[in-house]
Amino acid sequence: MNRYLKYGLSTVVVAFSLGITTVVLASGFYAPAAPAEGPYFNGPYLGIGAGIVHAHVDANEEGSGEVTVEETTHYNFDKSHNFDMGKCGFNGNVFVGYGKTFESSPSYYLGGEMFGNYLSPTLKGSSYSYTNPTGDGQKIMSMYTEVKNPYSFGGDIRGGYLVNPKTMVYALFGLDYAQFKVKSGFGYQYIDMAIDRHVAHDFSKWKLGYMPGVGIETGLTAHVSLRAQYTYTFYSSFSKNVLNGDDQQPQKEYKEKLVTKVKPSTGLFTVKLSYLFN
Repeated sequence: MNRYLKYGLSTVVVAFSLGITTVVLASGFYAPAAPAEGPYFNGPYLGIGAGIVHAHVDANEEGSGEVTVEETTHYNFDKSHNFDMGKCGFNGNVFVGYGKTFESSPSYYLGGEMFGNYLSPTLKGSSYSYTNPTGDGQKIMSMYTEVKNPYSFGGDIRGGYLVNPKTMVYALFGLDYAQFKVKSGFGYQYIDMAIDRHVAHDFSKWKLGYMPGVGIETGLTAHVSLRAQYTYTFYSSFSKNVLNGDDQQPQKEYKEKLVTKVKPSTGLFTVKLSYLFN
């Protein structure tokens, strides 16, 4: 082979080898910078939660009965009772939201959220009274109330302060639209006159409540965060009246009334897991 050709090929091989070596060394000394990460609490998210709910109801019940015998003799039965009832139970929660971190020194967060709740407690109360005045026979009166708030849904606005890039404390204010199922009843007996009556109602009511709260949220992974939150929701009172009459029994006429007034509130502590599309 022509010696000049040999020299040329050798020069190409050496140059190619030096080029590869230079690129490798350069890549080691001049690694490209990693892209800058955006704020952790930024963008849409969804999640689930579970916790403890303390349901409270202040229920007032008033019942009355009037019995007329042979259109001349009247017997009146009146009873009222205030049921101050509270009970703890289980809460399940789903939610979806969107938020934005405003980077500054310090950094702040603002976002909105929609949620749905399941709540387990059923509150029950009862009251009995017994009288036996001279010449008036035995009178027995009873009352009961049952209130359940199984479902609610609503939305809130969260404002937070970032302790570090992946941890924030926050306050919130929202509206909670809740269903309340109420059962109540009033019964009375007059043993000597063979009177045994009962009036009741069973109704459902949706109420809008105001919900302030506080919480803390911290990142577990690049897209999963853990949150602990407490909210207290208070609702306006609502009531139901029922009137009952019966003049079909021989020689007896009955007139009855039952009024039930309910004022509920709910305290809720939940632990939540969120998936962040940040």
